[in-house]
Amino acid sequence: MYVILAKTTTANIAGEVWMWMAIVLFGTAVICFFAGVYYAKFSVRWACERAKRQVQSMYNMVVDSIDEAQENCQLLESFSNLKLSENQLEKLETRQSGFLESIARLVSPKKDDAEEEANEEEEKKQQFVAQLEWTRTPEDPLTGLPNRTAFEINFLSLLESCSQSEVESGLVLVQIDKLEHLRSRFGNEPIKRFVKKISSLLCLSLRDEDLVCRCDEGRFAILIPAIDNESGRELAEKLRQSIRQFRFRVCENGEEVLVTASFGFTLCHGDDNTEVVFNRAYSALSKSQKKGRNQLHCYDGQTMQLCSTS
Repeated sequence: MYVILAKTTTANIAGEVWMWMAIVLFGTAVICFFAGVYYAKFSVRWACERAKRQVQSMYNMVVDSIDEAQENCQLLESFSNLKLSENQLEKLETRQSGFLESIARLVSPKKDDAEEEANEEEEKKQQFVAQLEWTRTPEDPLTGLPNRTAFEINFLSLLESCSQSEVESGLVLVQIDKLEHLRSRFGNEPIKRFVKKISSLLCLSLRDEDLVCRCDEGRFAILIPAIDNESGRELAEKLRQSIRQFRFRVCENGEEVLVTASFGFTLCHGDDNTEVVFNRAYSALSKSQKKGRNQLHCYDGQTMQLCSTS
């Protein structure tokens, strides 16, 4: 009986050993499988990162070598009695020519790529402007500019074109400061002349492809197609300066009147809608009005920036 129990126990132990070995082998196989999948997924990225580090290291080595060579040249130059032989001068000139050629081969392709990219971007903007058609009616009877209705039509058309071509554009809102105060002081007719003169100043300060619209009595909306953020801000600042520097008069020989305006600028992206863009520009305009006269704020939906105040 004891013999039978011993044999049974031995058999059970052997079975458990084989079972645990099978589990260990299976677990090892699973781990190896997932390790292989993980490595295959990230091996290319790791290789690229190593290559990037190697290139950066080589670049740093080249820059350091150039700095060292420059220091050595300055050191040689410091010897007032140094006279180089013709053979030495020839070797230096040969090394100099070879070095400059190597640098040129390294730098030129990058410059060419940047110039080509800039030319393509400029051509894309020119095509965008050429295909854009403004609707100039109905007109505002005082200024002859497109009125609020025409602005909304053109605004929607501009954003649709931005969406199709992936070209950014801009919107500037301009509000004449304290218009009611000026009216109570000078009367209605001088105010009409102020508004008409400001509309002329805005048009003269813009590009041919830009469109000025009169949205209400003292507010203008300006659509600026195919422009980036920096250029748009510069153009908005140009508009601000045109009004700031002009000397208004109630009549031809009358007193000068300080007339200023507040400005708000934002970019129009392809995935924007008219309400979102207008609200951004209006928020920037409101900020300028609250801060005082003759200010320009720019708003991208996240950051409100005061661009100028003087």
